[in-house]
Amino acid sequence: MSTPFVGRQRELSLLLAALDEQADGSLFAVSGEPGIGKTRLMLELARAAQAGGRIVLRSQMLEDPAAPPFLAWTLALREYLQSCDDEQLRADLGSGALDVANIVPEVVDRLALRALEPTDHSAAASYQLADSVTRLLVSVSRRQPLLLLFDNLHLHDPSSLALLEYFAINMSACRIAVVGAYRNDPAEHPPAFRRMLERLGRMPNVQRLALTGLSRDEVADLLHVTLGHGVAATVVESIHTRSDGNPLFVTEAIGMLTRGHWSSAMSRSGLQVAIPGSLQALIHSRLTALPEPCLRLLSVAAILGREFDLLALADVAGTSPRAASTLLAQALSTEVIRPITATRYLFHHALFREVLYSELGMPRRVALHQKAALHLERRGAGDAGDQLAQLAHHHFESVQAGRWQDAVHHCCRAAQAAAARRAFGEAALQYDRAIQAMELAEEPDPSQRFEVLMSLGDAQRLAGQFTDASDTLLEAAVLAHRHRWQERLAEAVIGFQIIRGVLGVSHVASVALHQAALEGLTDADVASKARLLASRSIAERQLGLDSDATLHQALNLARRSDDREVLLSCLHCGLWSLADPLLNTERLAHAREALVLVEDMDPAELRAEALIGLVYALGPAGLIDELESSLLKLEDQAQRERLQHAANVAAGFQVAVAIFRGQWDEAVAQAGRGYHQAAQQRVLGLEGRFGFQMFTVERARGRLGQIAPLFRHILATHQGSRLWEPGLIVLHFELGDHDAARAALARLGPLQALPRDDMLLTVAAWLSDVCIGLHDLPRCRALYELLLPYRGQNATLQGMLLHGAVSGYLAELAAALRRPREARQLFDEAVTMNAAMGAAVPLAQVRARFAGFLLESQHPEDQVLSARLLAQARAAARELELAPLSRYLDELEAGAGQAGRLTARELEVLGLIAAGASNKRIAETLFVSHSTVATHVRSILRKIGVANRTEAAAFARSHGLVESG
Repeated sequence: MSTPFVGRQRELSLLLAALDEQADGSLFAVSGEPGIGKTRLMLELARAAQAGGRIVLRSQMLEDPAAPPFLAWTLALREYLQSCDDEQLRADLGSGALDVANIVPEVVDRLALRALEPTDHSAAASYQLADSVTRLLVSVSRRQPLLLLFDNLHLHDPSSLALLEYFAINMSACRIAVVGAYRNDPAEHPPAFRRMLERLGRMPNVQRLALTGLSRDEVADLLHVTLGHGVAATVVESIHTRSDGNPLFVTEAIGMLTRGHWSSAMSRSGLQVAIPGSLQALIHSRLTALPEPCLRLLSVAAILGREFDLLALADVAGTSPRAASTLLAQALSTEVIRPITATRYLFHHALFREVLYSELGMPRRVALHQKAALHLERRGAGDAGDQLAQLAHHHFESVQAGRWQDAVHHCCRAAQAAAARRAFGEAALQYDRAIQAMELAEEPDPSQRFEVLMSLGDAQRLAGQFTDASDTLLEAAVLAHRHRWQERLAEAVIGFQIIRGVLGVSHVASVALHQAALEGLTDADVASKARLLASRSIAERQLGLDSDATLHQALNLARRSDDREVLLSCLHCGLWSLADPLLNTERLAHAREALVLVEDMDPAELRAEALIGLVYALGPAGLIDELESSLLKLEDQAQRERLQHAANVAAGFQVAVAIFRGQWDEAVAQAGRGYHQAAQQRVLGLEGRFGFQMFTVERARGRLGQIAPLFRHILATHQGSRLWEPGLIVLHFELGDHDAARAALARLGPLQALPRDDMLLTVAAWLSDVCIGLHDLPRCRALYELLLPYRGQNATLQGMLLHGAVSGYLAELAAALRRPREARQLFDEAVTMNAAMGAAVPLAQVRARFAGFLLESQHPEDQVLSARLLAQARAAARELELAPLSRYLDELEAGAGQAGRLTARELEVLGLIAAGASNKRIAETLFVSHSTVATHVRSILRKIGVANRTEAAAFARSHGLVESG
């Protein structure tokens, strides 16, 4: 029975209006209960969009838990392939043809491509695939607006969901719209789908639309359209109350009543047939009306999925195709199923299959899955890559029959096939099922378990499931240690530490596991020992231990091994174990050595990692010109090789440099793009990076008050991160809540105990401003001693922020501590270093603070230098829109005028005197009267202690107030 389209005009109009108005790519998430009309709404939207000139690509995932990865995208892209010729297809695919062929194999034959080689098993490979699909569809949208429809989003595999997230982020500014429908019951949402919904919810181009039941009048219209005549109000009310407006329920109720001999009298009176109170119960009553043999056959079909094949059904049911076809005819007549081809069928609605499957007893269900697996094996599915997932599914679901070895074998094969297609989420799922199947063995093989655990951990890492990967590899390491498998222990421990490094979180067992692995190695195991020691140095650094000696031992062994890859691995470890900024000189040397090593090495990730190590070391060294040129190389390599991690690093540093220069619009735009990518990539730290960068921008521009609620919320959700806590202290102080700032400082504890890691200088820089402003001299003293070893460095928060010369913060602390000689020298150093780095914002700030410091001096030379610094800082504050700095300068200049020191106007007059201008010329230049100039000249001569204009000009030239020669 085809359901008329009733009661969704508002939702359809809303979607069509959004399609007409959109300038940028948008995604609409349509949710609702089963039978609420999601699929029908998308069908009507497709018809209207096609009539309006859009290309429409549709994909409906069926309720088949054994569906292969990327099926949703395969179905959508096949529609595109059918709509274009080979020449257009080649142009749209560009360099991504082989990537797309991983999920749409027809591309190989259409374009006569070389046979697909084994896919690169790396995280970058999955991004290459997502990027190639995105570029293909963006290319299509340039010719004609594009609408993608994905039904049953909650059934999509993890890799399809990850691709959708990537696409949603990168389709902005394109004529593309995506509509995805899913069930609204959280109990039916797999973890990957829940995570995707949460991340998409934070994206500005995503809108949600929840479908609710039809109104009473709409139910009446549906009844009238379906039956061809009006229905009594009591009947409408009864059906509306029971159905809650669910169109499928209403339609099924009509069918039930029609089959129960609906009489014309019923249209005038009330219901005379009992209708079940829920949709599932109504479906059950519809099914149980079928003959028992037919119902038993449909239960077998439910094992095979929502879509099923006649021959497979007959084989699993133990009957002939002819007998099965005869029984299915009864289900066809009642529209429980419908034909797709001569031998393939589809359950009319997913609920028919779900009710049948749920009512199968466990023994019967296990036996049927086992028969389905045997059927696939007889058909040779074990050699067919696209059917491995089905075979693994049926073996896993029948594992309680005792054939756990088969489940492990086929789940591992399905995992390998998924990884080859860059579907790392599915690979992890299949390996996890293999582990579960092993639990049923009476005497499990620990060696086999170790191998599967290692494969699972690697798949989880590649899928971005870092926490899960850490737990898995730790379990593998403990298993290897228990059985004294030293080589395996080393492999697991190094893999585990790599993940802990990515997470940035230490583990109490890490050093002990490294030591256990090292104890089992002989002196001949030079390469393994070097890699283990380098890995251990990171673990030690994360636990706050001294890691230098361990790293140096690793590097010495690596050089003895005469193995470039081992040495490179150890150098990369050194870049992270040397986290203390005090060790940046050594870190920079390691980075340069690594860059030389990888010049002619593959894969591309090795070269990118070496560049990443270099840019991390160049920032603290203050080598900003080299940093920017290295960033261009890194960005170019990331784009050419589609290395997402490298692109993330480059983007973070580019924003940091833009903030350093005071290029606010560029910084905000780039940081925003990085923030939106965080939702898709599941990379820890990207959202935090955006927060720190925007905090710095708004603080410099004096707009912290506008975003204070946001940052208080961030602090609460980050569970009191020790990096956010100093940010909150700054927020309290600059908003004038000094008591709250003091209380937060007290909670932070002794400043001498701050960890010596790559966050140290940021924390110290932020706290310096606060402690000086609060006149907290004990903490100023502690900060001075803490920062002094880093004198000469550029304070950085790696990949996020460049704060400027450490000497500038030391100078302000020295001034607050009444150490004028040290402060003067440090201010000079800071001005010189910030100017050399092109650090526009830190330079303006340190010039202003230096000027304020000099105002305490009685020497005429200091007064002139102060005035010059004030003028330079004033110009920068105006150009860079540094509102807090402008207010500080106003206060200084007001004080300077009252104290009898050179004002900014007097500094201008003195410069013109030194240039040889007469009073008349000065008056014309400055648009003031002759008498005003004379007053300024007398004041200048008195303030700088000279007798005439000639001595004043010499004074100005000697103090750098005019250009020489």
